[in-house]
Amino acid sequence: MQAQMSVKGFNGVVLVMQHDKVILKKAYGLGDREWNVANTVDTKFRIASLTKQFTAACILQLVEQGKLTLDDRLNKFLPDFPKGDSITIHMLLNHTSGIYNFASDPDIRNLRKLSWSKDSIIRFFGNKPFKFSPGTGIPNKIFLC
Repeated sequence: MQAQMSVKGFNGVVLVMQHDKVILKKAYGLGDREWNVANTVDTKFRIASLTKQFTAACILQLVEQGKLTLDDRLNKFLPDFPKGDSITIHMLLNHTSGIYNFASDPDIRNLRKLSWSKDSIIRFFGNKPFKFSPGTGIPNKIFLC
């Protein structure tokens, strides 16, 4: 891992275990380049898009349990969300809802640093223009909502 850090710029924390025994637990590189702060084994990382697969799996489990369907509309859960009657769970999962893509926001560096309440997030996205009408567009980036 030291070579990966030196040669390829790896920054992160590695935990290797075998049969409940820690083989390697070590931090490499910087956790904050701006402030030149080294990673530690307790560094917290933003996991961004990695959560999408887990969210999708949880939603599909709810579908299996009959608690929702992929055809349910967003307004069933968020009654005041713009175009919520046109956006399905399926569209949210396959990124064809047209909802604003915050990752393309010119102020993204500042947006990522904010701690947001659920209501603030809903209000932020609800007040932004849609990239395309729900269900009509093909996402050109994997992180579109």
